[in-house]
Amino acid sequence: MFTETQLKSIIVTPIFSGLASLVASGTLIFIILRSELKLAVPSRRIFFGLCVYDCLQSLPAALSAFTGPKGQGLWAIGNIASCDAQG
Repeated sequence: MFTETQLKSIIVTPIFSGLASLVASGTLIFIILRSELKLAVPSRRIFFGLCVYDCLQSLPAALSAFTGPKGQGLWAIGNIASCDAQG
C-alpha cells in the first residue's frame, strides 16, 4: 500500500509540525509573561489562552509516533495504555 519512505513521511510530519507549534506557542507564552503588561490587557489574556491551548494540542501530535504499542509502528515504544490515553 505505502512504501517505507511514504510511511516515514506520514510518521515524521506530525512530529516536526507538533514540535514547531509547541516551540512557537511556548515562546509566545514566555514573551507575554515576561512583558510589562503581562495579562493586564484582555487581548493578551485571550492570546495567552490560545497559546496554552495550542501547546496542549501540539504535544500529543509531537508524541504521536511514540505512544503506540511496541511493534505496531515504526518508532512505537508505548503500550496499550499510552495508546488509549492519546486517543
